[in-house]
Amino acid sequence: MAYYALFQSCIIKKPYNLFHRKNLYIRNADVKRSFGNKTTWDASFDFYFKKFAREGNKAVFSNACNNVVSNSDVFDLKVKADLVYIDTPYISSKGTGVNYIDFYHFLEGIVLYDQWENLIDEKSQHKKIKNMKNV
Repeated sequence: MAYYALFQSCIIKKPYNLFHRKNLYIRNADVKRSFGNKTTWDASFDFYFKKFAREGNKAVFSNACNNVVSNSDVFDLKVKADLVYIDTPYISSKGTGVNYIDFYHFLEGIVLYDQWENLIDEKSQHKKIKNMKNV
């Protein structure tokens, strides 16, 4: 639940779907705004974390069943499933698949924090996570 609240807070606070320092300038610059997320930027991270924690907690319920959650490729799943969440890859207008890591490396870095030492591409300008298989 904490990861859910953290990730949703990070996602809502990031401008232009990117996490990088340049956005701090965009956020703080005294310029005419032509987009609608200034209100989101002005609200605190703490506000959004609590908001999404409440939202997540409202989704928790008991169905009186013994439920199992699995995170794997559906084709490798060895059990009968009542529900499968499929997050298909983004395909660009040129027909090229988009690597999630290139867009969500910040969030992946949080989840894989104990592995950062081996994941960071030290040769990349912005120290991104090394290319890996989309999961």
